[in-house]
Amino acid sequence: MRNRFQVIIVITLIILIQNTLTGQYREIYRLNDGWSFVPTDKDIEYEEIVDSSWTEVVIPHSWNNLDIQSGDKVNYGAARYSRVLNINKFESNKSYCHEVSCSSIEKSTFILASNIWNMFDFSVPEWDRGGIKGRNNKGLITYDRKTKKDSYYWYKANWSEEPVIHLTGKRNNEPNTNTITVKAYCNFSAPVLTIDGKEYGEMEPGINADQFLSKDIYLKNGKYNINISKT
Repeated sequence: MRNRFQVIIVITLIILIQNTLTGQYREIYRLNDGWSFVPTDKDIEYEEIVDSSWTEVVIPHSWNNLDIQSGDKVNYGAARYSRVLNINKFESNKSYCHEVSCSSIEKSTFILASNIWNMFDFSVPEWDRGGIKGRNNKGLITYDRKTKKDSYYWYKANWSEEPVIHLTGKRNNEPNTNTITVKAYCNFSAPVLTIDGKEYGEMEPGINADQFLSKDIYLKNGKYNINISKT
């Protein structure tokens, strides 16, 4: 049961809109398409090449169900699914993966439990995959334990009994478009968005009950104070 006392929190973000408009600040990743599937009990590393024995499928996918439809004998046993998803270095894109997977697990009654991997960024010799050589940056907190990433507050908003309100994207102060989406995590009600004293009203519900969005916010080049608050 979440606390019901009044909470007033204001988070300020000074955001710099750059003069160069190249590409889009927000990227869309479809997670259902492009999967490869093979019935096998072999442990397969994602680096291994997916060959002709694999079948391209769309998730959700049930190979037993397909067998029934075709009239063949129903197969049982282990299987493997594989897909490589390339996410750029921006923290917002990494948080997006957590948001999608967590909200999907939340809706899936057949999943009994879930856990997070990993709490902190950690060293991996010879790696060069996330912008820092020798570093795995999948942690919810930075390698030096000083910075809690947006994904950390995503899980706190979803799993904590404490009231949580968090404005995302504070470290991405160089968006490359003037039209942005402001995103927040809040686990007790919709926050109100204010930019330079102008109120934009309550933010809209997002991917689940703890995510809120204000879409298509147009800002000219310059610096802005972006606040979210809730009484």
